Amino acid sequence: MTLATLAELKGRLGITDTTEDTALTAALQRIEDRMAAHCEREWALATRTEYFTGPLGWLLLKAFPVVSIDSLTLEGVLLTENSDFVLRADRGRITYAFDDGVWPDDGEIAVTYRGGFVAAGGTPGTGETAVPAELAAALLTQAEWEWRNKQVLGLKSASQSGVSVAAADYDWLPAVLDAMGPCRRFGR
Repeated sequence: MTLATLAELKGRLGITDTTEDTALTAALQRIEDRMAAHCEREWALATRTEYFTGPLGWLLLKAFPVVSIDSLTLEGVLLTENSDFVLRADRGRITYAFDDGVWPDDGEIAVTYRGGFVAAGGTPGTGETAVPAELAAALLTQAEWEWRNKQVLGLKSASQSGVSVAAADYDWLPAVLDAMGPCRRFGR
């Protein structure tokens, strides 16, 4: 889990023992995964490589904010930041510096970069970003609401032998949708 910790959810729910830890952990992960899918992005700070094919107005990376770009190649040719392309790190958006900013359609673009948020409870290093408080609160709010309403919603507890949380995707709470808005990959 990246956005919030089990301890934070247990604190909101007033749970002090460990009997529900497996189910709570599974619920947090399931909701965080749904949030990532809704926002069309990845949360965890990691080094990853993404591939694109032009023509594109800009490249939208899956994990932002971007800490660094290790390499960006166009048809195998290494490009230089601020000369061949411009990075807007906070949004993970890369603009081509030529041809009115449109990436050429004649080849594969490969971007290797480090981006995303430092996991909840972690300490950001130089250039790294902690999970925004409003995003962590949104996850915890949705998880708390689903947990408190699990009987009505039909959620099952995870078994001790293996995690098996049977749950459909439920509607987002309005405040959660609002908090996710600025984090969406597209429409930014």
